[in-house]
Order: sequence, then C-alpha cells, then structure tokens
Amino acid sequence: MLYFLVMKSDYWSGWNKFLTGWGLKPLVCTLLRDAKPLLSLISQVLCLGMQLFKGIPFGAQYRAVVDTLGYEDGMDQLYHFLQGVRG
Repeated sequence: MLYFLVMKSDYWSGWNKFLTGWGLKPLVCTLLRDAKPLLSLISQVLCLGMQLFKGIPFGAQYRAVVDTLGYEDGMDQLYHFLQGVRG
C-alpha cells in the first residue's frame, strides 16, 4: 500500500496532466472502474517488455504503470486519484 502512495506523489499528477491534455481521462477512468481483469492481463503483457525499457529515461514510469495495473488496489487508488483531481 505504501508503494502506491509513493508512486502517486511521483507520477500520478503527471499522468493526470497527460490524460487530461489528450482527452483520455474519462476513458482511462472507465477502464479502471469497469475493466480491471483486462487491465491486469495488459499488465502481465507489459511485464514482458520490462527488460527492454529498464535502462531508458522513462523506465521507472513504465514500471510504475505495470505495478499499478497489476494490483486491484493500485487501480482503485489511481481511479480515485483521477476522479478527485480536476484537469
């Protein structure tokens, strides 16, 4: 649980700005709320590419996405964060 709080402070604000800027925030919130099994599967697929992105500048954010989507608590916390933050 503490790990997700650290990720939130490090990346979630940036993700919120990106999603809002591209108009994707409503879609992502819907997926986080209604498609958790699908997102868990996507997380497992993304896990396969983890070694490829490990050494590049956005590798830590890639890992954070994989970890967030890999746990239902992480998806719930991200959903509530996005719902509470105005774009």
